[in-house]
This record gives sequence, structure tokens and C-alpha cells, in this order.
Amino acid sequence: MANKHLYLVPHMDDEIISMGISVMRNASDSHLVVITNGGPRYGEEFFLNKGYVSREHYMKIREAETKISGIVLGVDESDIKFLGVNDQETQNHIPFIVDSLIMYAHEHKIKTIHTLCYEGNHPDHDVVRFCAWFVAKAVGAELIEYSNNLVRKRKYEIPSVADFKVVKPTAEEKALKRKILSMVYKSQNINLDRYKTREYRRPVELNDYSILKNAKRLRFEKISLIKPTRKELFSAFERFENSRH
Repeated sequence: MANKHLYLVPHMDDEIISMGISVMRNASDSHLVVITNGGPRYGEEFFLNKGYVSREHYMKIREAETKISGIVLGVDESDIKFLGVNDQETQNHIPFIVDSLIMYAHEHKIKTIHTLCYEGNHPDHDVVRFCAWFVAKAVGAELIEYSNNLVRKRKYEIPSVADFKVVKPTAEEKALKRKILSMVYKSQNINLDRYKTREYRRPVELNDYSILKNAKRLRFEKISLIKPTRKELFSAFERFENSRH
């Protein structure tokens, strides 16, 4: 029986930024699940200023981009799923996310789950990493985590990629990844210089988010458009942990 892979990402574009090479190499046996709808609940003016008719229009564009990305990577369109949780609100929906993914993983006989690591880059990233551990444990799947692949210039970027295995792309894989970033995800105006072409991954056994608690500053805490706080994040984690004991 083939090893079925679930690529579990918080936002549209995380699949190509952080784990696109892995998706390419496992595409015929892969499922892609995006947790959020790509649209934070900002005022409509925010989306109008970006050139969209409405928040709903922006979200539809982002979903369409991810479907194209997944298909170009080799994933069957029927194996691309969106849970539709509001961007920046995943911390309020952890039970729904975990239970939905457990059902999905059982249904599709998932053996390996791939997701982002705890980095403090965005609260949705950390919530999805938290959820992924419970899903993997519930279905007996291996869990592999990835760096979000930012070129690290600031000391508050965690953890060190020295702890990860380097995944080197072939010339063809590198070209395809950059093409998807620049030509498919036009809504994001992605600066390719911000991201490494290599990817970084490691297996996970424990659900240890102390690296976030111990950090002096998390990257998302300096971004004004990101509203959830570190306190809200950890409170949500602890509520869920207590509810599942």
C-alpha cells in the first residue's frame, strides 16, 4: 500500500513556500488541506485598496491560486481541501480543526502528515502545527515539520535551521517552485528573494512549544496587521490540552 501524505498548511501559498519540493516528489500519493480561507476580517477598505471588489472576492482568488498550485505540483484537484477558518482566528477553532482532520486522515488512510514548525512567524502557523501533532497521534501517522523558509536576518527567527535536514531541489524543481510563486500567487506579490530555494524538514515526536514561550519576541508580534497575541495563542493551546486529558 502506498504511503499516503497529507500536506497540512495554514494559508494559501504555504504549501509551495515551505514544502513544495516534497509535494512534487510525493504528488501522486498526496492530499493538500488548507486550514484558513485567506481573508482576515479586516475592513472592506483593506481589500479595495489591494484592487479587489470585496473580502469574498479576495478569498476566491486565493483559493483558485492554491488549486492551480496544487495541480501544477501534481496533486489531484479532488485531493485539495479548504477548511475555511477565518485567517488569524485558528486559535478559536482548534477542536473543529483537529476533529475535522482526524476524520479526513482516517478516511484517506494518511500515513505521513507534513506541516510547518513552531516559529512564531504567524499565529495560524503555530496553531496548525499544534493541531497536526494531535491529528498524527490520533491516526498513528508520522509527523514531519518544515521551516517556513524565510531568509533569516533577525535574531528572533526560530528555530535554527541547523536542526533540520536540507532538501535540495533539482534544477527543474527549483524552476517550477519559483514559477508557481511568481506566476500563480499573483495576489501575494511574493518577493522571491525572501525565501530560500532549499527546504528544511525534520521528524517530530513531541508537541513542545516552549520555544515560543521562551522567545523574547515572536516575529508576528512586530506586525501590526496580525491581531492575535501570544497570550491568546497559549491560552487556546492550554484549553485544548486540558479538554483532551
